Amino acid sequence: MDYIVANHRFRIVSKTPSQFFQRFHYGLPFLEKEESNQALLFKVILESDIIDWKISPQNYQNIKQLSEFEFDESICKLFSYDKGFLFRMDFKKKKKPLLMLSEENNFHFFTNYVDGRSYKPYEFTFALWIAYGLATVSHSTLALHASSIIHDNQAILFLGESGEGKSTQSRLWIEHVSNVSLLNDDSPIVRGFNENVLAYGSMWSGKTDCYKNEHYPLKAFVRIRQAKENTIKKLSALEAIAALYPSCPPMFAYNSYLVDNITATLSKIIKNVPVYILDCLPNQESVMLTYQALFNKNYDENN
Repeated sequence: MDYIVANHRFRIVSKTPSQFFQRFHYGLPFLEKEESNQALLFKVILESDIIDWKISPQNYQNIKQLSEFEFDESICKLFSYDKGFLFRMDFKKKKKPLLMLSEENNFHFFTNYVDGRSYKPYEFTFALWIAYGLATVSHSTLALHASSIIHDNQAILFLGESGEGKSTQSRLWIEHVSNVSLLNDDSPIVRGFNENVLAYGSMWSGKTDCYKNEHYPLKAFVRIRQAKENTIKKLSALEAIAALYPSCPPMFAYNSYLVDNITATLSKIIKNVPVYILDCLPNQESVMLTYQALFNKNYDENN
Protein backbone atom coordinates (compact mmCIF):
# COMPACT_ATOMS: atom_id res chain seq x y z
CA MET A 1 0.00 0.00 0.00
CA ASP A 2 1.41 3.35 -1.04
CA TYR A 3 0.78 6.64 0.72
CA ILE A 4 1.62 10.23 -0.20
CA VAL A 5 2.22 12.82 2.51
CA ALA A 6 3.51 16.28 1.53
CA ASN A 7 4.09 14.89 -1.97
CA HIS A 8 6.46 12.21 -0.65
CA ARG A 9 5.44 8.72 -1.68
CA PHE A 10 6.16 5.78 0.60
CA ARG A 11 5.07 2.17 0.88
CA ILE A 12 3.95 0.08 3.86
CA VAL A 13 4.50 -3.63 3.32
CA SER A 14 2.47 -6.08 5.42
CA LYS A 15 1.89 -9.82 5.31
CA THR A 16 -1.77 -9.11 6.17
CA PRO A 17 -2.48 -5.93 4.18
CA SER A 18 -6.28 -6.07 4.43
CA GLN A 19 -6.19 -6.34 8.23
CA PHE A 20 -3.64 -3.56 8.52
CA PHE A 21 -5.57 -1.32 6.13
CA GLN A 22 -8.75 -1.61 8.20
CA ARG A 23 -7.05 -0.54 11.43
CA PHE A 24 -4.73 2.14 10.02
CA HIS A 25 -7.46 4.76 9.62
CA TYR A 26 -5.00 7.64 10.12
CA GLY A 27 -3.59 6.95 6.68
CA LEU A 28 -6.80 6.64 4.68
CA PRO A 29 -6.87 10.23 3.33
CA PHE A 30 -3.26 9.79 2.15
CA LEU A 31 -3.64 6.42 0.48
CA GLU A 32 -2.52 6.55 -3.15
CA LYS A 33 -5.72 5.94 -5.09
CA GLU A 34 -4.20 5.66 -8.55
CA GLU A 35 -0.83 4.38 -9.66
CA SER A 36 1.59 7.15 -10.50
CA ASN A 37 5.09 7.54 -11.84
CA GLN A 38 6.19 9.38 -8.71
CA ALA A 39 9.37 7.95 -7.25
CA LEU A 40 9.10 5.90 -4.06
CA LEU A 41 11.02 7.67 -1.30
CA PHE A 42 11.05 4.88 1.28
CA LYS A 43 9.48 1.60 2.41
CA VAL A 44 8.37 0.39 5.84
CA ILE A 45 8.33 -3.39 6.14
CA LEU A 46 6.15 -4.77 8.94
CA GLU A 47 6.49 -8.12 10.76
CA SER A 48 10.28 -8.09 10.25
CA ASP A 49 12.49 -10.48 12.22
CA ILE A 50 14.77 -7.99 13.97
CA ILE A 51 17.59 -8.89 16.33
CA ASP A 52 17.28 -6.70 19.42
CA TRP A 53 20.45 -4.63 19.69
CA LYS A 54 19.93 -4.33 23.44
CA ILE A 55 20.28 -8.11 23.76
CA SER A 56 22.76 -8.74 20.93
CA PRO A 57 24.67 -5.51 20.22
CA GLN A 58 27.40 -7.49 18.45
CA ASN A 59 25.12 -7.73 15.41
CA TYR A 60 25.34 -3.95 14.91
CA GLN A 61 28.37 -1.73 14.51
CA ASN A 62 29.00 1.74 15.91
CA ILE A 63 25.78 2.03 17.92
CA LYS A 64 25.38 5.48 19.45
CA GLN A 65 22.36 6.62 21.45
CA LEU A 66 21.11 9.99 20.20
CA SER A 67 18.08 10.68 22.41
CA GLU A 68 15.65 9.28 24.95
CA PHE A 69 12.11 10.53 25.59
CA GLU A 70 8.68 9.43 26.76
CA PHE A 71 5.73 8.81 24.47
CA ASP A 72 2.42 7.83 25.99
CA GLU A 73 3.17 4.66 28.01
CA SER A 74 6.61 4.01 26.55
CA ILE A 75 10.23 5.08 26.73
CA CYS A 76 11.60 5.80 23.25
CA LYS A 77 15.24 5.82 22.19
CA LEU A 78 16.84 6.76 18.88
CA PHE A 79 20.27 5.47 17.94
CA SER A 80 22.60 5.76 14.98
CA TYR A 81 24.64 2.81 13.72
CA ASP A 82 26.78 1.95 10.71
CA LYS A 83 23.82 1.35 8.34
CA GLY A 84 21.49 4.13 9.48
CA PHE A 85 19.27 4.54 12.52
CA LEU A 86 17.69 2.36 15.21
CA PHE A 87 14.48 3.22 17.03
CA ARG A 88 12.87 1.41 19.96
CA MET A 89 9.83 1.79 22.17
CA ASP A 90 10.07 0.08 25.56
CA PHE A 91 6.63 -0.11 27.13
CA LYS A 92 5.85 0.47 30.79
CA LYS A 93 3.35 -2.36 30.56
CA LYS A 94 4.91 -5.74 30.00
CA LYS A 95 5.11 -6.42 26.29
CA LYS A 96 7.88 -6.77 23.75
CA PRO A 97 9.54 -3.55 22.60
CA LEU A 98 8.59 -2.09 19.25
CA LEU A 99 11.76 -2.00 17.15
CA MET A 100 12.60 -0.30 13.87
CA LEU A 101 15.85 0.01 11.94
CA SER A 102 16.79 1.77 8.74
CA GLU A 103 19.10 0.70 5.94
CA GLU A 104 20.17 1.89 2.50
CA ASN A 105 20.28 5.61 3.26
CA ASN A 106 16.85 5.50 4.95
CA PHE A 107 15.13 3.83 2.02
CA HIS A 108 14.20 0.66 3.91
CA PHE A 109 12.75 0.70 7.43
CA PHE A 110 12.23 -2.69 9.03
CA THR A 111 9.98 -3.04 12.08
CA ASN A 112 8.78 -5.94 14.21
CA TYR A 113 5.31 -4.37 14.42
CA VAL A 114 2.59 -6.98 13.97
CA ASP A 115 -0.86 -5.50 13.58
CA GLY A 116 -3.37 -6.60 16.19
CA ARG A 117 -0.81 -8.35 18.42
CA SER A 118 -0.35 -6.32 21.61
CA TYR A 119 0.80 -3.21 19.73
CA LYS A 120 -1.69 -0.42 19.16
CA PRO A 121 -2.04 1.28 15.75
CA TYR A 122 -1.06 4.71 17.12
CA GLU A 123 2.20 3.21 18.43
CA PHE A 124 3.09 2.16 14.91
CA THR A 125 1.94 5.55 13.63
CA PHE A 126 4.47 7.23 15.91
CA ALA A 127 7.25 4.94 14.66
CA LEU A 128 6.14 5.80 11.12
CA TRP A 129 6.44 9.51 12.00
CA ILE A 130 10.06 8.86 13.00
CA ALA A 131 10.71 6.99 9.75
CA TYR A 132 9.06 9.74 7.70
CA GLY A 133 11.19 12.39 9.38
CA LEU A 134 14.42 10.48 8.81
CA ALA A 135 13.59 9.75 5.17
CA THR A 136 12.47 13.28 4.25
CA VAL A 137 14.88 15.45 6.24
CA SER A 138 17.27 15.71 3.28
CA HIS A 139 14.40 16.83 1.01
CA SER A 140 13.75 20.26 2.59
CA THR A 141 10.92 18.75 4.61
CA LEU A 142 10.11 19.15 8.30
CA ALA A 143 7.37 17.71 10.48
CA LEU A 144 6.90 20.52 12.99
CA HIS A 145 5.22 20.35 16.38
CA ALA A 146 2.54 22.94 15.69
CA SER A 147 -1.14 23.66 15.21
CA SER A 148 -2.04 24.91 11.76
CA ILE A 149 -5.09 26.76 10.43
CA ILE A 150 -6.20 27.80 6.97
CA HIS A 151 -7.44 31.28 6.13
CA ASP A 152 -7.76 32.96 2.74
CA ASN A 153 -6.23 29.82 1.15
CA GLN A 154 -3.08 30.27 3.20
CA ALA A 155 -1.75 28.38 6.20
CA ILE A 156 -0.68 29.84 9.53
CA LEU A 157 1.36 27.72 11.95
CA PHE A 158 1.22 28.28 15.71
CA LEU A 159 4.31 27.00 17.50
CA GLY A 160 5.25 26.77 21.16
CA GLU A 161 6.06 24.52 24.06
CA SER A 162 3.43 22.04 25.22
CA GLY A 163 0.71 23.86 27.13
CA GLU A 164 1.55 27.33 25.81
CA GLY A 165 -1.62 27.61 23.75
CA LYS A 166 -1.06 26.45 20.15
CA SER A 167 -4.37 24.62 19.87
CA THR A 168 -6.09 27.38 21.83
CA GLN A 169 -5.00 29.98 19.28
CA SER A 170 -6.27 27.80 16.44
CA ARG A 171 -9.60 27.42 18.22
CA LEU A 172 -9.83 31.18 18.86
CA TRP A 173 -9.19 31.94 15.20
CA ILE A 174 -11.92 29.49 14.18
CA GLU A 175 -14.31 31.15 16.64
CA HIS A 176 -13.54 34.79 15.85
CA VAL A 177 -12.39 34.93 12.22
CA SER A 178 -14.59 33.92 9.30
CA ASN A 179 -13.49 31.29 6.79
CA VAL A 180 -10.95 29.65 9.09
CA SER A 181 -10.52 25.89 9.39
CA LEU A 182 -8.03 23.54 11.00
CA LEU A 183 -5.37 21.92 8.81
CA ASN A 184 -3.57 19.89 11.48
CA ASP A 185 -3.34 20.11 15.27
CA ASP A 186 -0.02 18.45 16.08
CA SER A 187 2.40 17.82 13.23
CA PRO A 188 1.81 19.61 9.93
CA ILE A 189 4.51 19.12 7.31
CA VAL A 190 6.40 22.10 5.94
CA ARG A 191 8.41 21.97 2.71
CA GLY A 192 10.76 24.68 1.52
CA PHE A 193 11.16 25.26 -2.19
CA ASN A 194 13.25 27.82 -4.05
CA GLU A 195 10.70 30.61 -3.95
CA ASN A 196 7.85 29.41 -1.75
CA VAL A 197 7.01 27.35 1.29
CA LEU A 198 4.04 25.00 1.55
CA ALA A 199 2.27 23.63 4.62
CA TYR A 200 0.66 20.19 4.33
CA GLY A 201 -1.79 18.24 6.43
CA SER A 202 -0.53 14.90 7.69
CA MET A 203 -1.62 11.61 9.26
CA TRP A 204 -0.18 12.83 12.59
CA SER A 205 -2.56 15.19 14.38
CA GLY A 206 -2.24 14.26 18.05
CA LYS A 207 -5.51 13.88 19.92
CA THR A 208 -7.47 15.87 17.34
CA ASP A 209 -9.12 13.90 14.56
CA CYS A 210 -7.92 16.08 11.68
CA TYR A 211 -6.25 14.18 8.84
CA LYS A 212 -6.48 16.39 5.76
CA ASN A 213 -4.66 15.63 2.55
CA GLU A 214 -4.39 19.30 1.62
CA HIS A 215 -1.64 21.88 1.19
CA TYR A 216 -1.43 25.67 1.15
CA PRO A 217 1.17 28.43 0.83
CA LEU A 218 2.50 29.24 4.28
CA LYS A 219 1.60 32.77 5.36
CA ALA A 220 3.49 32.94 8.67
CA PHE A 221 4.82 31.18 11.74
CA VAL A 222 3.61 32.48 15.11
CA ARG A 223 5.39 31.28 18.23
CA ILE A 224 3.11 31.41 21.28
CA ARG A 225 4.10 32.40 24.80
CA GLN A 226 1.66 32.90 27.66
CA ALA A 227 1.74 36.44 29.06
CA LYS A 228 -0.30 38.96 31.05
CA GLU A 229 -0.89 41.16 27.99
CA ASN A 230 -0.98 40.75 24.23
CA THR A 231 2.04 41.83 22.20
CA ILE A 232 3.42 40.63 18.89
CA LYS A 233 6.82 41.10 17.26
CA LYS A 234 8.26 40.10 13.91
CA LEU A 235 11.59 38.33 14.38
CA SER A 236 14.93 38.81 12.67
CA ALA A 237 16.46 35.92 10.72
CA LEU A 238 18.60 34.81 13.65
CA GLU A 239 15.67 35.11 16.07
CA ALA A 240 13.46 33.22 13.62
CA ILE A 241 15.82 30.23 13.50
CA ALA A 242 15.89 30.16 17.30
CA ALA A 243 12.08 30.31 17.41
CA LEU A 244 11.52 27.53 14.88
CA TYR A 245 14.23 25.06 15.86
CA PRO A 246 12.59 23.87 19.13
CA SER A 247 9.52 22.79 17.13
CA CYS A 248 11.60 20.47 14.95
CA PRO A 249 11.82 16.82 16.07
CA PRO A 250 13.90 17.06 19.28
CA MET A 251 15.18 13.50 18.94
CA PHE A 252 17.01 14.57 15.74
CA ALA A 253 19.07 17.23 17.53
CA TYR A 254 22.07 15.04 18.37
CA ASN A 255 23.24 13.88 14.96
CA SER A 256 25.21 16.12 12.60
CA TYR A 257 23.56 14.75 9.43
CA LEU A 258 20.07 15.45 10.76
CA VAL A 259 20.96 18.82 12.30
CA ASP A 260 22.67 20.05 9.12
CA ASN A 261 19.63 19.19 7.00
CA ILE A 262 17.18 20.73 9.47
CA THR A 263 19.21 23.93 9.67
CA ALA A 264 19.48 24.17 5.88
CA THR A 265 15.70 23.77 5.51
CA LEU A 266 14.97 26.36 8.20
CA SER A 267 17.34 28.82 6.49
CA LYS A 268 15.50 28.31 3.20
CA ILE A 269 12.10 28.70 4.87
CA ILE A 270 12.74 31.96 6.72
CA LYS A 271 13.83 33.66 3.50
CA ASN A 272 10.23 33.39 2.32
CA VAL A 273 8.04 33.22 5.44
CA PRO A 274 7.93 35.70 8.35
CA VAL A 275 8.19 34.46 11.92
CA TYR A 276 6.48 36.24 14.83
CA ILE A 277 6.56 35.90 18.59
CA LEU A 278 3.16 36.34 20.22
CA ASP A 279 3.04 36.97 23.96
CA CYS A 280 -0.62 36.56 24.68
CA LEU A 281 -3.68 35.87 26.71
CA PRO A 282 -6.15 33.28 25.38
CA ASN A 283 -8.67 35.84 24.17
CA GLN A 284 -10.12 37.47 21.07
CA GLU A 285 -7.80 40.45 21.37
CA SER A 286 -4.77 38.23 20.75
CA VAL A 287 -6.40 37.00 17.54
CA MET A 288 -7.14 40.51 16.29
CA LEU A 289 -3.62 41.67 17.12
CA THR A 290 -2.10 38.76 15.21
CA TYR A 291 -4.45 39.22 12.28
CA GLN A 292 -3.44 42.86 11.95
CA ALA A 293 0.27 41.97 12.04
CA LEU A 294 -0.01 39.18 9.48
CA PHE A 295 -2.37 40.83 7.00
CA ASN A 296 -1.46 44.47 7.63
CA LYS A 297 -5.07 45.49 8.23
CA ASN A 298 -7.65 45.39 10.98
CA TYR A 299 -9.92 42.40 10.93
CA ASP A 300 -13.11 44.50 10.96
CA GLU A 301 -12.05 46.01 7.60
CA ASN A 302 -12.41 42.55 6.10
CA ASN A 303 -16.07 41.99 7.06
